[in-house]
Amino acid sequence: MHTGCLNVLATDPSISHTQNLTSLHLAHTTLVETHGSTLASLQHLGSTNTTLTSQLTEPAQVIDALKDQIELAKGDAQQPLWRVPMHKKQEWTTSRLMNASSNVYPNLGLSFPNTSPRLPLSPTTPSTPAPHAESPHALLNELPSLKSRSESEITNTELEEKVDKLEQGLFELSGEIAKGRHIPPNTHVLQLVDNFEQQWFDLRQATLDKLRSENVAPLDRLYTLELSTPHPSTTSKRR
Repeated sequence: MHTGCLNVLATDPSISHTQNLTSLHLAHTTLVETHGSTLASLQHLGSTNTTLTSQLTEPAQVIDALKDQIELAKGDAQQPLWRVPMHKKQEWTTSRLMNASSNVYPNLGLSFPNTSPRLPLSPTTPSTPAPHAESPHALLNELPSLKSRSESEITNTELEEKVDKLEQGLFELSGEIAKGRHIPPNTHVLQLVDNFEQQWFDLRQATLDKLRSENVAPLDRLYTLELSTPHPSTTSKRR
């Protein structure tokens, strides 16, 4: 009897155990609720992050486009700077030629032997002389040769164009002569008497008309025979 009482006391939970289980259940419930709220917060943060990322993409694209436009504007602004040295060089060459011509020929009304004693010993030096600069006399001596060379090149080009036009005209004229349609200049022809092309067309048409007239009778006879001849399918049906 004492043994049965001990077993009953051992199986019954104590008050402390019940309290511990209750507190554990409450803690578990609290953790589950906290986990759910944390998941909801994470989902909300994820959607917010996606929205912000999409909103930041458009300004980034606009910034890239503005950067490209700035680079293009910089390139356009630097192009005149690149051309400045070339324009300076052209200006310096022009001024050198002008100074040389004014120093060599100060008075165009006088002849060269009369003005030669008055020439200065050294021509006016440009403000920015280039290294290995040629003398004004050499430049002036080269001008006639350059001018004659350019004129000869222009003349050769014009002659080549004229030769091409003449060759084309001769080719077309030979074709017209071969076809019998060439009319000499300053000649007005109302109708050509011996037009070989027209004669050929007339002969061809006459031959076709003759053949057609000769074939009319045989064709009519053949058509009549075909109508009078019984068809094989018709004879078989009659049988």
